[in-house]
Amino acid sequence: MRQAVLARWPLAAGLWLVLAAAACTHRVEVATPEPLTINLNIKLELADEVTALLAEERAATGAKTRALKPADPAEQLKAAGLAGEDLRGYLAVPGAGALEPAQAERLAQVNAERRSAYQQIASAKQQPLAAVETVAGELRISQEPSGRLVMAADGRFAAKP
Repeated sequence: MRQAVLARWPLAAGLWLVLAAAACTHRVEVATPEPLTINLNIKLELADEVTALLAEERAATGAKTRALKPADPAEQLKAAGLAGEDLRGYLAVPGAGALEPAQAERLAQVNAERRSAYQQIASAKQQPLAAVETVAGELRISQEPSGRLVMAADGRFAAKP
């Protein structure tokens, strides 16, 4: 009988090891509805380009005088609460706000200039326009002074704290 127990021992020990290993195996799965691609290096490169663009805009419109008296009509719209920065880096009219024809024309002109600049950056960096717009929106909103209208993540405009 002792030989029978000793003959089965390796089989029993092997089965015990397999069960113990299976019990200690952890598996974690993360599923997203769409492919998730994050490339922080690209985002940083785009942020550098957009930051340079914003610096050029400030230099061209006399940023030092903006705090006291906005010289640019688009800045006047933002200061008056008639327009705000949206999540894509463009000026937008919050809610059902109405602009005078000249104001609406200036707003469209500013957005066309921004889109052209974003497209140049996207082409130079071989990135989609939407990626540049997203980075531009984040930077423009972060640089707006307190009290100015900015678009929140839910798509509503609110005064920046």
